Amino acid sequence: MKKVSLDTWIQLIGMLGVLGGLMFVGLEMQQTQNIAIAGQAQARAQMSSASILAAVEAGIDFYGQKSRSNIQLSEESIQQRNYANLAYIRIENDYYQYQQGLMSEEVWQRKLLSVIGWYENCNIWEIWERRKQYFEDDLVRQIEGSGVACLQ
Repeated sequence: MKKVSLDTWIQLIGMLGVLGGLMFVGLEMQQTQNIAIAGQAQARAQMSSASILAAVEAGIDFYGQKSRSNIQLSEESIQQRNYANLAYIRIENDYYQYQQGLMSEEVWQRKLLSVIGWYENCNIWEIWERRKQYFEDDLVRQIEGSGVACLQ
């Protein structure tokens, strides 16, 4: 049996160190990319929120609609509809961050609970019906499966 020299062991350890370093750099790059993409999602949510807040300040309905019965909406109803839109934008962004591992399960569950009240509100049911088509199926299931839907 041939004895391996000390130089060979040092070279092997050095190469393993380089490979370990490259793997670490790769993981860091992946994490940085996930954070950058989440930042883009956050920026899109902020742009949408700014549009809705402009409607709030102007006292108009973000969707520019009358209620289902075609009667003029009260200022309170308009505000409620606009804030529901904001809540749905926020939860969609929060869900994305949760899916990317940027939010803990405990925090996600609390945020999910905060939006269920909007889902259960019959006065703004049509907001949910319009917004949910843009959500991932899993998010829709979590919201619809966690509360009592408005009985229309």
